[in-house]
Amino acid sequence: MKKLSLFFALLIINSNCTENPSSSEVESHFSIHLLKDANLTIEHIRDKDVSEIALDPTPWISSDDIHFYDFSTHCIYLKRNKNEYIPGLNSNFELPESWWLKPFVITVSDKAVYMGCFYPSTFVKAPEGVYITDEFTEDYADDIFHISNAEYRGCYDDVMSNKIDVRNNFQVKNALIEDNIFSAGLELTLDTLEIVEHRFTSTVKFTFTITNNDDENLYVIDSDLTGLELFRTINRGGVVLWNEQTSYSSVSNANSNPLENWESSWFTKIGSKQSITRTVSYGGYPPIASGQYYCCWAFRGPLNIEKDERERSDGRYWSGIISASPIIVNL
Repeated sequence: MKKLSLFFALLIINSNCTENPSSSEVESHFSIHLLKDANLTIEHIRDKDVSEIALDPTPWISSDDIHFYDFSTHCIYLKRNKNEYIPGLNSNFELPESWWLKPFVITVSDKAVYMGCFYPSTFVKAPEGVYITDEFTEDYADDIFHISNAEYRGCYDDVMSNKIDVRNNFQVKNALIEDNIFSAGLELTLDTLEIVEHRFTSTVKFTFTITNNDDENLYVIDSDLTGLELFRTINRGGVVLWNEQTSYSSVSNANSNPLENWESSWFTKIGSKQSITRTVSYGGYPPIASGQYYCCWAFRGPLNIEKDERERSDGRYWSGIISASPIIVNL
């Protein structure tokens, strides 16, 4: 890596500090760039090779701006609030119109890896590809950007297609590790599943394990502490069962923001490199026909735990959504 002289380094920093809060004195391996031509939208470049896109040479966000990147959820925890990175972001964290479909590019050592865009939740059309949306639909804390991927549908694509989640790029992961901002986060496994048939409905009983792959103790929502109904509301539904002919899911009574008032008593601590296993039963399924099914489930943590509430003396509260790899059951 070429080293700039102190004079030129300071000159570059000084020329950029008024336009962007990112002001790294040392070249970072991981960064996010906007485009050199600020008038382009994702529609102008979607079909282009990402390596051919002209980028603003100053990172929009560099590793110096990041407290840590949770690779299990693709949540970026910033050192400052995100309204410092998007001028005009209002108190409801709704994207200003000038940022609608504005592209961004993830880079490693100044080489483009993949692109995305800023997508307003008010759009009727569904997003395509990688995107960062506003907080109307994703109520993350003030210091968290979440990178979503509309083209990767979790465990469904693990089974039904050859799609790979571009966000899991190994170059990006290694860069985060080198920059000392990598967080491994949590891993979810769906262990067992059985069906209890009733006259007109079915109940799905399943066992899952949450493993803390991080170096830090993490506090997570615990079904043994919340009770079943609250746990189900927090997680917005149950296991999805599907095959090529049909699919089954439960009816959830979850509202749009079930964790507006979360309680610390709902959480249990998982030590670094430790696991917990729980078993829950979800009713509300229709009668499930005999056959072979793929089964998948997603686990949620509260998205809106703010920075000043997140840290504990012996760990932190975990935020985000993770999915288990699918398992196959024969019913």
